[in-house]
Amino acid sequence: MKNKEFNPKVQWAKFIVVLILYLLFLYWVKSWWGLLVVPFIYDVYITKKIKWQWWKEAERPVKFVMSWVDALVFALVAVYFINQFFFQNYVIPSSSLEKSLLTGDYLFVSKVSYGPRIPQTPLTMPLTQHTLPVVECKSYLDWPHWDYRRVKGLGEVQLNDIVVFNFPAGDTLCSAPQYQSYDYYQMCYSIGYQIYPKSSPARRTAGRTT
Repeated sequence: MKNKEFNPKVQWAKFIVVLILYLLFLYWVKSWWGLLVVPFIYDVYITKKIKWQWWKEAERPVKFVMSWVDALVFALVAVYFINQFFFQNYVIPSSSLEKSLLTGDYLFVSKVSYGPRIPQTPLTMPLTQHTLPVVECKSYLDWPHWDYRRVKGLGEVQLNDIVVFNFPAGDTLCSAPQYQSYDYYQMCYSIGYQIYPKSSPARRTAGRTT
């Protein structure tokens, strides 16, 4: 039965197509560490030495549980991969774009337009942004950590484009629920207005003379 199911020509064709797509992806992101995965791809389609779906031959309770685990793991990996490199959903946090977008609106943002950012750490919780819900802690680990890098996108930032960016370090307080009723830019303006009168006399004098 296994010999009838295994068609060498079909399996080699699938392997070649998947390998070409995978190599093109590695070339795009400029990360050749992914070549370590090629032997496993070869095993999935050709040699089949590793029993990736061993649970299909197990008893009913194990088979039922592992089928759900397999589906969930695949879904999480697929969503993480798509969100990281292709597109991701976001929520408008403030009212600064109210003429076109409202607070609480959902966006699907294309990451291939300007080029996705390479993950600075691979150890992060899927389906989250930078903070875990309920517990309100970071959804990622700081180690291992790589330098900031982006890959080449399909275009460049144009005038009037809506761009999603991270909160600057120290400003993530504005994303807390109790601050959602305030506009982020209004908060920056009010704080800056309070700080400005406290600037040095020399700086105020220079401002008047110019």
